Parts: sequence; C-alpha cells; structure tokens
Amino acid sequence: ILISGVILASSIAAAMYLFRVGYQSLAKADSIYLIHSKIPIAINLIRASNKKEGTEDLSDGISLKWKKELIAKSTATGQINQREIKYYIYLYKVVFTIGNQVEQKNYEIYLLQHERMR
Repeated sequence: ILISGVILASSIAAAMYLFRVGYQSLAKADSIYLIHSKIPIAINLIRASNKKEGTEDLSDGISLKWKKELIAKSTATGQINQREIKYYIYLYKVVFTIGNQVEQKNYEIYLLQHERMR
C-alpha cells in the first residue's frame, strides 16, 4: 500500500507540473499572438504620423515605440488630366518595438512616403 501511495503521489505531482508548464506556454503564446495581431495597426500608425519618433498605446496592454530615419529623398513627376504634378518621395528606415510588460518584439522596416510639391 505504501509503494502504491508513493507511485500515485508522484504521478499526481508530475501531472500538476505538466499542467503548470502547459499553462505558462499557453499564456506566452497568447501574449505573442496579441503582439503580432497589432503589427498592421502599428505600421499604419507609423505611416500616418509625421513625427520622426513616438510612442502609442495600442490597447490590450500593448505599446508601440518607433523611430524613423530618413535614408533618401527624391522627386518625381506624374500627370493627372494632362497636368504635370511634382512629388517629393521619401525613403525611411523605421525601427520599432511593440510589446507588453512580459514580451517585447523589435522590428525594422523600410517605409516609402510621398508628398505633393506646392
């Protein structure tokens, strides 16, 4: 009876340990999924912003911090209704960090923006 009690207790302890490890892995995967689901929102915020750097709260405890660095500037021309229109074209290197208190992910993207000459 004593030997079977020890075997039963060790089996229960092992099962509890596996449940704890599984729960921790599930929580981390959920956190990473939440961060990755906010990346398109983050890119749109960066693209829409005229600031060179900034921070934003993306809700659900996810925050965004970015910095834009101008790599190249050029001009281009186009036509609308037989009228020539000139544009400035900017190429930025954007480094951003997105995450919560537990998990942080760093990314680097290149962003092409344009502005009509006045």
